[in-house]
Amino acid sequence: MTQKIKTKPVHKLVLKLYQDSIMLSRKEKVSRARIALQHGKEISNTLLNQTIAESWQRCFDHGLDPNHVTSITRIDDSDLQTCLEKSGDLIRFAKVEIQNLYRQIAGSNFMIALGDRNGIVLDTMSDNEFKISNAGKMIIPGSNWSELERGTNALGTCAITKAPTIVHGQEHYFLKHGNVSCIASPIFHSNGDLAGVLDASSTCGARQQHTMALIQMAATNVENSLFLREQKNNLVIMFHSRDEMMNAISGALIAIDFNGSITAFNRRSYQLLYGLGLTKGVSFDKIFDISIEQIIPTLEGSPHCYITDKLGSAYVARGLNFHRTPSSQMSAKPLNKPTPQRSADYDFVAEDAVFVSQLEKARKGANLSVPMLVLGQTGTGKEIMARYIHSVSQRKGNFVPVNCGAIPKDLIESELFGYESGSFTNAKKGGSTGLLVSADKGTLFLDEVGDLPMSTQVTLLRFLDSGEVRPVGAEKTCQVDVQIVAATNVDLKQAIKDSLFRSDLFYRINVLEIKLPPIQQRTDFATLVRYLIDTIDTEISISNEAIEQLNSYSWPGNMRELKSTLTRIIISNHDKHIDADSVTRFFIEADIICQELNPSVLESTKASTIKAALADYDSNVSRAAKALGVSRTTIYKYIKEKSH
Repeated sequence: MTQKIKTKPVHKLVLKLYQDSIMLSRKEKVSRARIALQHGKEISNTLLNQTIAESWQRCFDHGLDPNHVTSITRIDDSDLQTCLEKSGDLIRFAKVEIQNLYRQIAGSNFMIALGDRNGIVLDTMSDNEFKISNAGKMIIPGSNWSELERGTNALGTCAITKAPTIVHGQEHYFLKHGNVSCIASPIFHSNGDLAGVLDASSTCGARQQHTMALIQMAATNVENSLFLREQKNNLVIMFHSRDEMMNAISGALIAIDFNGSITAFNRRSYQLLYGLGLTKGVSFDKIFDISIEQIIPTLEGSPHCYITDKLGSAYVARGLNFHRTPSSQMSAKPLNKPTPQRSADYDFVAEDAVFVSQLEKARKGANLSVPMLVLGQTGTGKEIMARYIHSVSQRKGNFVPVNCGAIPKDLIESELFGYESGSFTNAKKGGSTGLLVSADKGTLFLDEVGDLPMSTQVTLLRFLDSGEVRPVGAEKTCQVDVQIVAATNVDLKQAIKDSLFRSDLFYRINVLEIKLPPIQQRTDFATLVRYLIDTIDTEISISNEAIEQLNSYSWPGNMRELKSTLTRIIISNHDKHIDADSVTRFFIEADIICQELNPSVLESTKASTIKAALADYDSNVSRAAKALGVSRTTIYKYIKEKSH
């Protein structure tokens, strides 16, 4: 900090009340607070909200100088790979939510980022304008945005406070970040530990008031998916005081083991059951006026039931995974649920003739160790195919994936080929071996290979011809044996015409081309649906009509989006069996999906469902909305459209 601050008897910011600051605008208050911070003066507690003030205090106590910010630090690739593996479920569940968020706020100069519990960025998606900005270049996978590294910022501060956080403009501890607004929400494991943070950053001019609500909803969806995944072997009960609020976002979740002891509960459960002594390990019947032995048969025989807590509050409840509780001696039998056929070499469905032919081609290519290019839309399973190739090749080395589009262009070559100590500014002491050496005797998966800068394309081409790796700044080379698998969802031939991709590199990596069909074109869509449901909950069944309903959607996110949607349908459904009505209700509630549905399918299903509900409840809008699990606004909108 400044010398003036350091000479004070007590090394901390003093938040002192100044009455004259009460009438200032928020911008003026923060501006005054920043001037005081930079000059080491006392700051009025009316100038900053408590979250920002406490964060500034932590940064100050840690010795961060608000007038001097260091360059962004990024963990090395091996540490990043470890982080990605540890957060595998988090990343997988967050992927579709990030894509949904991006579609909702696209064009607003935003970046969506997922960070781990320590503030390390794991994944991002952004508008191109923000991506190429100074702020966008700093928010990349592997970058460290912990509060004690980057000062007050939403992602890092949220990771410490474990609460939704907004940091706007000059509220950032370092003025360098003062042109950005960021909004973050925590994501928790089922045991209550922080799993990660979902963040949206934008230029101050593009700040949107509703973004916090969207971020929190997305974080809750990810959190509930994690809960079900982590408690898959226990009985999970979703409950709420209001029937119409029984959905993935509002519903409380509680998990019970074979002995009737509570093993986990989400934040919503704690809020609803506050004051009842809800803790891990407490018996279910200490909280509710019913034992676990009594509730299981009830849940098996009905989509939902009603339970009462010890303070007399009533809730509607439904069970998930209750078939796994051996003490009940009951196992729900799925309705006509065929067993999906899976690949013998890898855990995925392979019944579609086109897909099977691509698998066979990939197997032959792996036996010959030729470079392969995997083409397909986002979510079609390009990395799964790459891992399959590595598996059938029987190579003893590592499978090393790298997203070429996620690494800054000026760092990609050093990440791939390594570097010598001191070869460039901020080079790590001792240097780095690089990803190619890490993949020796194994497979290097170059995802989004079309994003490689031209200079790196030249170096990669040279490696493919010689098999030799020369780290940046080094004089000597080393020989490695690596299976190269590249992937992209862009048209590389067009990129060649646009002088964005080298034709000689294209022909070198495209010795064998593997084309993955989008799931809407696959003949095994029904098997895919049942397989994905099986990975979520082995006792959930689905009707053929429901599958046909799902198949009417275009699925731009392919497998990734399909699994996320099925997870959300299972959570929001009132039964262990998914029928066409279950899918229809979900489509009506999920506005993002509805906007992209085939209009004729959507309107016919929505209209018929609403019309039937209004008829059943004598045109009572409130009761019809409650029965459908939708808002009254949806019903009124339908009535208004039909009146014209």
